Amino acid sequence: LEYLSPLRFSSTSPAEAIPYPPPTSPTASLVRNTDYRGEAVLAGTTQIPATGWELLLKIDESDALGPVNALRSNTLWGALVIALAVGAFGWLLLVGYGRRLNRIRRGAEALSRGELNERINDTSRDHLGRLAGVIDTMAVDLAEDRSRREKAELELEQRALRDNLTGLPNRSAFMQHLEGLAENAPAQSLAVLFCDLDGFKAVNDGMGHNAGDVLLQSVADRFRAALRRNDQLARFGGDEFILVCPTGGDTNRPKALAARLEAALDEPVDVGQTSVDVNASIGLAFNDKGDSADLIVRNADIAMYRIKEQRKAAGAHRSDDRLYGASGHDEELRRAIEEDDQLRLQYQPIVDLSDNRICLLYT
Repeated sequence: LEYLSPLRFSSTSPAEAIPYPPPTSPTASLVRNTDYRGEAVLAGTTQIPATGWELLLKIDESDALGPVNALRSNTLWGALVIALAVGAFGWLLLVGYGRRLNRIRRGAEALSRGELNERINDTSRDHLGRLAGVIDTMAVDLAEDRSRREKAELELEQRALRDNLTGLPNRSAFMQHLEGLAENAPAQSLAVLFCDLDGFKAVNDGMGHNAGDVLLQSVADRFRAALRRNDQLARFGGDEFILVCPTGGDTNRPKALAARLEAALDEPVDVGQTSVDVNASIGLAFNDKGDSADLIVRNADIAMYRIKEQRKAAGAHRSDDRLYGASGHDEELRRAIEEDDQLRLQYQPIVDLSDNRICLLYT
């Protein structure tokens, strides 16, 4: 054999190193085999016409297929990288969805427990975001309903313990307050003043219930102004007011309060375009140790009626049984006395018919 190109290996290498099977065609053949080095090679032979020569070409399989193998390796590595990237993205996506689902779960659980201030705050536009928005909306609506219900309950409670006309505590609220004060209270540490308005019935009957309401509101305002910080005033019902006064060991304090309440009614009360004189009969009772609230109030009520009867007997106040027609004339007479040239003195003679002599004069 003669070599047309330099051999890669020693020129003394035996030609038999690469066994070639018979050609697959009369002019050329290509085989894959192992050479003397044990390396895989690709070899091809072809006959050179009219010479009797054969041309032998050989190349290591690694050199021949290197680019293909490199491309395949790069493709595999690229596919692996893409798979890892897709997996990582999917994992991150799943983690994000998992976290969002956990927030939605916590929000739903808080809603079921009645914790209406918990919010998911997921503003995404996908299905999870819309679900979170529905839960947050439900929480807001339920919180508003709870607020309205609590407000309504508070108003009902206030109505149950407040007098709608005067805004004062009513009988129930006063008795609850007095029961708390009277429990284990030392003797004469509390005084209850029971007030009944004299002349209210005449105003209410003669001028109407609206005028009576205005009178009660005005009296309540004047009584409020006469209180000390620890005194408690309430409307007991009708034209009756009641107060509890801690004495602080000084039994003159409630007496001074009673005097201030009476002085608060010295000036006439304006009812519409009419000024009305009104007075109060005030009964005072001190507590004894162990007295119940009902007993103290009952004693004060009894004292008030005694005062009222004493005043009626003395003629100090007109009776409530008189109609407003009479009391209205009394009010006009009072104003006429205060003004000049409003009254004239008239005489009616009484004549003795036996001698036609005037024996008496009525004014």
